[in-house]
Amino acid sequence: GSSFWGVADTGSPFLLVGRCLRRDCPEYCSQDTVEVYVSGEARVEWRRGVDLAFLGAKAAPEGAALAARDLVFGVQNEVAGRGGTGNGVFIGLVRSHAADIRPSFLEQTPFTSLAFDLRTPGREALTLLAAPRSGWRLGGAEALLTPVEGGAVGTLRMVDPQAWGDPVSHYAVITTAVVVGGRRLPPVAAEGDVAEKERRSRRVLCIFDTGTTGVSMTPGLHAAYYNEAMKSAAAGSIPFSQARRLEFVFEQEGGGELVLDMFIGRHPQYGPGLDLVTMVEEVAWAGIGDPQSLSSYRSPDGRTALGGDVAQGLPFDDVAFLGLGFLLGRRLALDATGRRLAIDVARIVPPGAAVAPSRAMAGQRD
Repeated sequence: GSSFWGVADTGSPFLLVGRCLRRDCPEYCSQDTVEVYVSGEARVEWRRGVDLAFLGAKAAPEGAALAARDLVFGVQNEVAGRGGTGNGVFIGLVRSHAADIRPSFLEQTPFTSLAFDLRTPGREALTLLAAPRSGWRLGGAEALLTPVEGGAVGTLRMVDPQAWGDPVSHYAVITTAVVVGGRRLPPVAAEGDVAEKERRSRRVLCIFDTGTTGVSMTPGLHAAYYNEAMKSAAAGSIPFSQARRLEFVFEQEGGGELVLDMFIGRHPQYGPGLDLVTMVEEVAWAGIGDPQSLSSYRSPDGRTALGGDVAQGLPFDDVAFLGLGFLLGRRLALDATGRRLAIDVARIVPPGAAVAPSRAMAGQRD
């Protein structure tokens, strides 16, 4: 067999490769599809018959064999990108999806939950956990995130965006606030909508996506972010490096706030790019995008895009894909079936990295 590196991607469900090493394609290839991601679109040839094992893996006592056989996987070609590339291997870690979508990687394995340790460059680790017959909850993954040297672990209740038309069950949590340069963004409110204006802050459906470098966000949030950062910098009170500081605030399951901040500047080990803020122009299932494009959208189960008045009834204003800029220096655990997320509250900052103060962590409400 062949060995390769792959991106452990919590933003997609499929096992995808840049090219196939088999030569008996007519015997096992199936119909092509076009798959849409934050970074662009790719035509994918679907194939079956690969066995996969993780080199150097250690089986946990409660885990299963770290291998899978006769997998359905996709070969990417004709990539139309908005950033990134299809030249690589992506191990999609979203497990659940609509009924008529190709099999996800995880559903072809016994694994139902996963945990990342991204605290130390060069010692990153991914743990896959299987549910034992006696029944399993996130407690198994949370055990991997026990507080270290007084550090706290926060737990968030995830929502399932399939309820609003998402073809897959992304790992998603809705914010209670978005903070830019220490100031909370105001909510999106319809004209004369008093109840909407009384909301504390902007609500964003945050999808935790380890396949993204910084953060990708829908147009309304993207514009609000840059407008607020430029306004704060122009006022002269703080430099632009602090004015563009971005934080997402969540309500913890046991009460209290959890704030995740974006790493700003060049990382001493990983280099630049962790603070890259890009715009994704369309999230069709949420009714966000060009009206003409949305009018022709059909989800895999045949539903149309929400759009119009229906989209205004969603419990969030925008969609954002939170990448490694928010996750590096932390541990993260995801329960694909119980819809719970656990994460280190504090980030381990590498030596030599500049750290801007987090006003949201101090409870500022300006």
